[in-house]
Amino acid sequence: MSLTREQRQLIAEGNRRCTTCREIKSTNDFYRCGGMCRECRAAYKRRWKAALNENQRRSLMLREKYNIEQSDYEALLSAQNGRCGICGATEPGGRWGCSFHVDHDHSCCPGKTSCGKCVRGLLCASCNTAIGSLGDDPNRLMAAAASLIQRQDVLTSLAEETP
Repeated sequence: MSLTREQRQLIAEGNRRCTTCREIKSTNDFYRCGGMCRECRAAYKRRWKAALNENQRRSLMLREKYNIEQSDYEALLSAQNGRCGICGATEPGGRWGCSFHVDHDHSCCPGKTSCGKCVRGLLCASCNTAIGSLGDDPNRLMAAAASLIQRQDVLTSLAEETP
């Protein structure tokens, strides 16, 4: 199918034609490489991921998000004796409760993905949420621990004073 005069003019003005939906769109609607527009690429990726089994999906997520392989995850879990790296829980907990969370240094990789070199270990959902809520800041974590200890000491002394 040949392009109309209007379509050729739009392309000449810097727009591109998607190889999937065949629509002419702004260059902002495309990734730098490839001929699919962002919308078609997202739909393609959703269909492709839906065709994967659970193990394949998990491996893909570990690779895309944390830049580690399933074997790396298993090695971390084995090194931690199948437990959370902070509290030692044997169950990951959380919404799905099927696997421990991969903890990585957000100062190294501030986005939602990791380079893989800054992975610190595996955490249960509660510990992951706790350190995330404290901004992965050791000073805030130590201050929180000191506060808990101080308040516990106060409660203990009050309980001992009560007849």
